[in-house]
This record gives sequence, structure tokens and C-alpha cells, in this order.
Amino acid sequence: MREWLRKYIGPAPDGVFYRPAVFYGKPTPGQVLIMALNPKTPIYDAQFGGPARYAKTRHPAACMSSTEYLDILMDGQGFEREYQRIRAATGLRPMSRSHMRLLELIRAVGIPVTLSNYYRYPTDKKEDIPETEKRDDHVLPLINELRPALVIALCEDAWDFMDEYLYAEPAANCRPEYLEFDHPAYVTDERWQGLCKKAGQKAKELKIR
Repeated sequence: MREWLRKYIGPAPDGVFYRPAVFYGKPTPGQVLIMALNPKTPIYDAQFGGPARYAKTRHPAACMSSTEYLDILMDGQGFEREYQRIRAATGLRPMSRSHMRLLELIRAVGIPVTLSNYYRYPTDKKEDIPETEKRDDHVLPLINELRPALVIALCEDAWDFMDEYLYAEPAANCRPEYLEFDHPAYVTDERWQGLCKKAGQKAKELKIR
């Protein structure tokens, strides 16, 4: 999966790395794939030599080499350490509410699990994603490479993709079970806990863990 990731991390024209997926545990066929909307916290290519106007947007603590970046994407625990370090160094709280809820979902279904993003360009809001970066060309290759037993989709774009994938996609080489959940930022704590419980039960039913 490392070589697969290498194709999709960029960097983008402004020097930010794309984040197609983070692997918690060894990626193996038959695991859970969580499909969120897009990453929020940017991490930049330390070797980026693009236009100088982009340099002022990059905090030194949020920069690393492509090798280092691939290392943390392949290691969920390592990613969490760097994610929290970068956020703290750039003046943000160590973890966003949405990310905390994603970790709750990961714990509910059990490791190994892959956390993917439907759009891989990092922004705080979907509306801020540049039109040229609204690409999902990594999603089908990821599913075909990973061959998950269960996909949990957390945004409308992912819901639509999975409907098409499961019922009309000729390039698909697996037919995972599919759960359609609300975005973690837009539901109550009680509702989210119920969704996590449902996901855990489905994972157990499928003998994923």
C-alpha cells in the first residue's frame, strides 16, 4: 500500500500534501474502510520549491519530507502523534471534535482499519476546496487495492460514490457491506455513540475482528 499511497500524496501546486488515507494497523483485505469528506489539518512538503507566495502559509512545524509523510500515513499511531504535535505548534487545539469522533469510530470497529478521505486536499470546509482539487480518482483504486469487507461513508459525496460503485461500477473487484453515516461534525453525541455501536456490531457480525 505504500507504493499505492506514493501515487496520490502530491504535493499540490501550493506545496501541501494530499491525504488519501491513513492506515491504522497493517492494511489487509477484508478490513473496515472509513470514508470521510476531506482532511482538515494541512501538512506540507519541506522540499517544495514553488511560488514564494505560498511560503508564508506554511508553518515550519507542519513541514516534512515525502518519506516522513508516507511513514506516518502507513502508521496510524505515528500519524496521531504528528497530527497533534502539528496542531499544537500551529496554535490549534491538539485534536478537532470531528477527529476525536473518527477515533471513537475506529475504536468501535477495531484495528486494522483504514481512514480515507473522499477529497484528499486539506481544507477546513468543503467550500474551500479549489475546483481543480475536487478529485476522487484515488477512491476506486483504494477500494480495489484494499478489498474491504465493510465501508462506512461519512459524507454525501461518498454515499453517492458507493451507490454507484456497488450497483453500477464495472471496474469494481469486490462488493463490501456498506453503512451510510452522518458527518461526525453534524450529529449529537448521543447519535454518534449510537452510530459507533452500530458499526462495531456490523464489524463483529462480519467477523472482521
